[in-house]
Amino acid sequence: MPDDLESILSDVDNTHTFQNAQAEEKRVHEQEMRKGDRVVVDKDDAAAEKNFLARVSKEQKNNALEPFRKGYIKALGTHNEIMSQFREMTSDKVINDVLAGMMKKYRYTFSRSIEGIEKTFSEFLTSYSPEMISKKNRQDFYLFFSSEDMNQNRLNFLLLKELFVRLREFNSRFRRDWDELQKGIGVINLVTEGKSTYTVCSGIIADALSFCEKTDQFVRFLGIVIGIGENDLDVLDRDIGNKIIYFESFDYSYDKIFSSAIDAPDEDSTGDDDIFALDMVPVPKERPRKIAPSSSPVETSAPAAFSRSDSYSSNFTIRGTSTWNRVEPYIIRIDGSKIVKDTADLESTVYFNREIPDTVKVNGIVKRAMMRYMKNASSGIRTEYAEFIFRTVSVQVREIAEYLGVPDERKDLLTYHLGPLTIARLLNDLFTDTQVGLCYKILSDNRVARFIPSEFIREKTLDWFEQNINGLDLPFDRVSDFSEFKRIAQEKYNTDRDISLQKIDRAVEQYLQKTGKKLDRDAMLKSKAKELFGARMMIVYNRFLDRTVFK
Repeated sequence: MPDDLESILSDVDNTHTFQNAQAEEKRVHEQEMRKGDRVVVDKDDAAAEKNFLARVSKEQKNNALEPFRKGYIKALGTHNEIMSQFREMTSDKVINDVLAGMMKKYRYTFSRSIEGIEKTFSEFLTSYSPEMISKKNRQDFYLFFSSEDMNQNRLNFLLLKELFVRLREFNSRFRRDWDELQKGIGVINLVTEGKSTYTVCSGIIADALSFCEKTDQFVRFLGIVIGIGENDLDVLDRDIGNKIIYFESFDYSYDKIFSSAIDAPDEDSTGDDDIFALDMVPVPKERPRKIAPSSSPVETSAPAAFSRSDSYSSNFTIRGTSTWNRVEPYIIRIDGSKIVKDTADLESTVYFNREIPDTVKVNGIVKRAMMRYMKNASSGIRTEYAEFIFRTVSVQVREIAEYLGVPDERKDLLTYHLGPLTIARLLNDLFTDTQVGLCYKILSDNRVARFIPSEFIREKTLDWFEQNINGLDLPFDRVSDFSEFKRIAQEKYNTDRDISLQKIDRAVEQYLQKTGKKLDRDAMLKSKAKELFGARMMIVYNRFLDRTVFK
């Protein structure tokens, strides 16, 4: 019995020694990995983990990461969406014949860049979808971790590593082709007919390049999440195993890396279900546009509201999120010194014309208004004049939409694309030509001076847009809508021009019969443009069209 007991005890000791040796071998192996690949980090390395979490937390606040929160494939689909906008803006149904001819002449220049962008996205989609990367990570797992340590969190870590490398590579290709396209469209700007098209297309491409910059910042964030040092973010693919660091306590699930909350992952989890399974291939389409006055547009920071100190009217919110609709005529720059002067002049204004004035009666009306003002100097009419501007803007935009044949449900969107600068120009022109809106201010010597507060009109036009357009649920960035209004304006202009030419031809013929002299048809059309087309529609046509007889 003692011999048997001693034999059993000996077997137990040998088994225990073997298990200890196995554990020691694993510990030594992981130590070697820490010295070499630097992938696994000791769980009690508090200092390194604290520094790591501080870097991640700081970068999580970067607004540039916003497009990538719902999946990187969906985010990269932005290139397809922007390309759809570019194709729409340069399609034959939008551009005129002169521009179409030029586009065909330089088609190779454009096509090479366009095809390059679409090919890059397609290649990334087929080679680096979540499924493809996950498959590769399982094959390569043992190059970074020991076989006993496979779990979903470590697979997620490797997925982020692969994303870091591939997005960095593909983003440089996207940027190269967008840069080339930007250079290529310069030929559009060489002809008068292409200037507005160039402006919009250039803005569209600027949006794409801005997204490339956001992608660069996302790649940098990924580098920080996988532990790469600040000075090693340009590490070569073949050397990346020596630069990345894995922290056991950090959750590397794609959706969790954007959050400041850091929860320990479930070490026993080996399932494949995570955020990457939710990634869907985006079909080129319009971006979501449901924007409330206080909400932020999708995939961008909140719309900018500029104060007067920034040379913009106070409380005006820029609703466009693309480069082309964040500039004039979608905004108006307000001159601070001029608005102060206009406001002061309006405080001493005794009367303004609410309709076309009768030159005989207006003098008496102004004199009576001046007497009332002298009795009560607090009766300035600045507020009343602002309300008058609001009513006038409403009337003008309604009549423009009716003249162009734009239905009521599209009137607000048409007004948005006209832009506040166009409407402000229209009001100033209207007030100058008709003397409606003309103001009469009292001077220090009790004389009266007439003036039009142009800067005040510009500011109140912005305020009207803020109250009547900016808060609506409109597709502010949809290029196809702008293109449609451009087409409508072109067709109406062509009709007006043909009718005007018929009138000119009759006048030229009558003059020839009476005097024997022939008038220049085109020169006469240009000189009579305001009378034939109307001052208001001249401004509207100039807003949408690259070439008109009065430009």
